[in-house]
Amino acid sequence: MATILVVDDVEENVEILQRMLRHLGYDVLTASDGRRALALAEEKNPDVILLDVLMPEVDGIEVCQRLKDAVATRSIPVLLVSGLAHEQHVVRGLDAGAIDYITKPFNDTVLAARVRSALRVKEAYDAVEASARLRSDFLAVTSDELQTPLTSIIESTDSVLALDRSDEERRAAISSIRRTGDHLLRIVQDIRDLSEFEAGRIEAELSECSPLEIIADVAALMRRQACARGLQFNVEFVGPIPERIRTNPARLRQILFYLLGNAVKFTAGEAVGLRTQFLPASELGSVLQFEVADGGAGLCGDMVGRFEHETEIDPSRVRDLGAPGFALAMCSHLTTVLRGRMSVAHLPGAGSQVRVMVPTGSLDGVALLERPSLATAVPTTGRAERTSEGRLAGCRVLFAEDDLVAQKSVSRGLTNAGASVTVAADGPSAVAVVLAAHASGRPFDVVVLEGRLTVMDGQRAGDLLRARGYRGPVVGLVDAEACDRTTFGSCDDVIVKPFEMAALVATIGGHRRSDREPLANRATPGV
Repeated sequence: MATILVVDDVEENVEILQRMLRHLGYDVLTASDGRRALALAEEKNPDVILLDVLMPEVDGIEVCQRLKDAVATRSIPVLLVSGLAHEQHVVRGLDAGAIDYITKPFNDTVLAARVRSALRVKEAYDAVEASARLRSDFLAVTSDELQTPLTSIIESTDSVLALDRSDEERRAAISSIRRTGDHLLRIVQDIRDLSEFEAGRIEAELSECSPLEIIADVAALMRRQACARGLQFNVEFVGPIPERIRTNPARLRQILFYLLGNAVKFTAGEAVGLRTQFLPASELGSVLQFEVADGGAGLCGDMVGRFEHETEIDPSRVRDLGAPGFALAMCSHLTTVLRGRMSVAHLPGAGSQVRVMVPTGSLDGVALLERPSLATAVPTTGRAERTSEGRLAGCRVLFAEDDLVAQKSVSRGLTNAGASVTVAADGPSAVAVVLAAHASGRPFDVVVLEGRLTVMDGQRAGDLLRARGYRGPVVGLVDAEACDRTTFGSCDDVIVKPFEMAALVATIGGHRRSDREPLANRATPGV
């Protein structure tokens, strides 16, 4: 229920406005002078202020100016009220920061409309402010998140370059760089997700996945971080869990990373843990329930009093917790995307606990793992690396990229997967090489076009290939902020950057010519 502060030195006017506003369902505060109004506004933070212009000592326009100068009250919409509808009062009031003007005697219909309009202004301002706080919190947390892996990469690189290191030590350092790079990629993806959340574009593309493999993937990284802080890391399964569920694996993985990362970084106890349980008949239907717990107040920060009992998470309630609250807010968003539910509680003497319930989708024909164990699970990152080897054996790929670093890294990754890679440095060269190869009878199996090519961008290059009659598979690489799959219509598929090499290999493997229409059935493009 919205709260309205009525400020007027005439008691009769206060009583009229108070009666009308309460009839409309609002809570009403009153003040008979400007000084009292300023104190009440700072103490109670009302949603709207109705402020009389002509008052003794401090008039309404000066009060409005002071309200707008103070950080604590500047967001409160002010409606000036007066029996003198002179133009000079209107101009001075609006210049002071008021959003509207109401004249006496009061019309209840007009008053109601003005107050509703002011409340919409307040709601919009609060949304912008909340978004700014979320971005600020995110940047603060991201700075800390980036510092640790970048330091690790520098240290590992020094180990690789040091002359006194053995081959085994160098291999271990390179593996560490790879793992840390994967972690940095996830941070970059989180940055992209923040803008997607704010634009309302985050959706859940559901697919079948193994919850056991996701848990193993997360546990592999989190256990190292916990050990580095001298913490015990526990993973527990309560009863059987489904072998496969239908959800968004990337979003689920993010939730667990955020929550366990929070627990590891902010716990005051000696251990953190993840507890997983299958609930076939919850309020949300069939769900997997994940409980992340620490031994202290870490997940709830210094404001554990808010969560003495299990409380369903509202992102706006937890952002004030600082860094822990940011992670909880992001996880709440992600859980909503997965159509699940998230709650948090601080258990006196037992630490903090966050519970996430994620729908499993239909489990028809899905087996239950009676004794799930991480010892039998293959982390998804490790599996992707191994299955990429030889995946593209015999596949001829044209890769159009003007950045030398990207040329080398992507070409190396595709070559390691068995592909034969030809690189073009700009759009016109890519089009010429693709058409010439097709005319010679040795067409490329897949063409990969970077979206931001020089001279001619990837979209125009793809359009030109199609205009010349080329019908071979084309994959576009696009930046997250410019990702609009519909504008890259000439491509058979689009990959959003940053991406993992395994994803590119899998996409190319799905579009390679041997898996598609035979060459004899394709039109020969004109050069």
